Amino acid sequence: MRNIINKRTVIILVFMLFTILGALEMRSVWVTPWDLTSEEKIDQLIQDCLFNNINEILAEVRYRGDALYQPNRVNNRFTNNEERSYILEDSSFDPLLYLIQKAKAHSIKVQAWVTVFVITPNSPERLSFEHLYFKNRTWLTFSAEGERMTTTTLEGAYLDPYLPEVRDYLANVFADIAINYDIDGIHLDYIRYPNHRWGFHPASTDEYEKTRNEDYSVTWEAWKEKQVTETVRIISERVKSVKPYIEISAAVKPDPFSAAKYYGQNWADWLDKNYVDTVYLMAYQTKDASFNQLMQNIPQEHAKKIIVGLRAWSDTNSYPSYLLRNKTVSVIQGGYKGVSFFSYDGIKTQSYFSTIKPLIHLFKKYNPKQIETNYYNICGKIKGINGKPIAGAKVVHNNSHQVSYTDYDGVFTIYQIKENTDQIQVEYFNINTVFTAHLSKNEKLNYKNIFMIDVFPEESQSLHIKIMSDNKSIYLAWTSDDEQSFALYRKKIYSPNEIIDNDFQ
Repeated sequence: MRNIINKRTVIILVFMLFTILGALEMRSVWVTPWDLTSEEKIDQLIQDCLFNNINEILAEVRYRGDALYQPNRVNNRFTNNEERSYILEDSSFDPLLYLIQKAKAHSIKVQAWVTVFVITPNSPERLSFEHLYFKNRTWLTFSAEGERMTTTTLEGAYLDPYLPEVRDYLANVFADIAINYDIDGIHLDYIRYPNHRWGFHPASTDEYEKTRNEDYSVTWEAWKEKQVTETVRIISERVKSVKPYIEISAAVKPDPFSAAKYYGQNWADWLDKNYVDTVYLMAYQTKDASFNQLMQNIPQEHAKKIIVGLRAWSDTNSYPSYLLRNKTVSVIQGGYKGVSFFSYDGIKTQSYFSTIKPLIHLFKKYNPKQIETNYYNICGKIKGINGKPIAGAKVVHNNSHQVSYTDYDGVFTIYQIKENTDQIQVEYFNINTVFTAHLSKNEKLNYKNIFMIDVFPEESQSLHIKIMSDNKSIYLAWTSDDEQSFALYRKKIYSPNEIIDNDFQ
């Protein structure tokens, strides 16, 4: 508990320095297609961005070789026959056009987030027979064993970066989006090989052997890296031929060494050659120590072209909000171009905006004395009747409807609320209890705010747990004394064989 209090004390001191240090230029959020399927959802997205000082939306409008926009909407200069995404139910709704109209009215930037080499979901039956996957199967990459990639492998089937026809096709699709929509940027995702076991398309290996015979210094890893870089170059040049000042960005593996060696993703080289303007590090580590260690490997000469992407989702509340807050503070102190959160849906589900808002709201012009005078916090702890902390309890502030969740120590925080709004509601399974809390100006745990609810939090320790694995998934099964009680937890693992990579841990 002392460590938690010390962290919060440090954060308070950091707050005092923010007005001196200046602002993060970009505060972004990744938005997946399911939050773009209607006007109502997009309206809510814009309101959430405004309220929480988010000034850029990365909107996923090419999910798996499909379109959440209208190909060749006005200008048909670039060939783009991609199918309308199966995610969209309304046949006439144009999510990208509507989002741009709403965002521009509030000076919020919009980048078209496009997956590049991944072109299928795991279930191909969702795709029409006119989809790229069925029309151009020869474009798919191969494994080291000589097998063409299938839709059930990893995230879906990948195109092979070596093929000139693949590069030309992708460059046309992204240039078509740029020429037909008033977007601020094209955001490239999955601009890499699946991992070191893929990329063995026969055409690529044959060409590599010819190159190798002429120059024995060319390694297979360097060859694969060259193919991805060449794809990035062609996409960038074609898009900027349409709009010279549009931003080209990429979501990348955060460790520059493993990104280049195992995925062909030499993003530092892309920045040096101006093929991309900005990279978004997918720094999704949960623990502070592993995150801080990762950030030590980031080349600081590129800091002003780097936006640090933070994990903002939680599996069964296993990622308490204070860990997200700690990483956000580290990014603010690091001198980077900005911070981005993955994802908007994860933030909503776990109510992480209550954690993010106090940090990035400091970058608005405001009167610190006024906020100090008029706003308070509630920091408390939820325990069971045996005195043990309750993790994962939902705490709702009745007046502002702000939501927080307790961490592993049972601690929660409600930020920046008005005076005399001291009622909170604690929800935990079938328990729903109202408490009157004490307000304070700091974030320290107030021992007057230790509340007890009628549960035993250590019941789960009596469960008998069985673990099973099939190489791609881990399964945990358990039962309680009640014969009717049974649960199954399934966790996919995408780690390449024999590779230690923090992104997969």
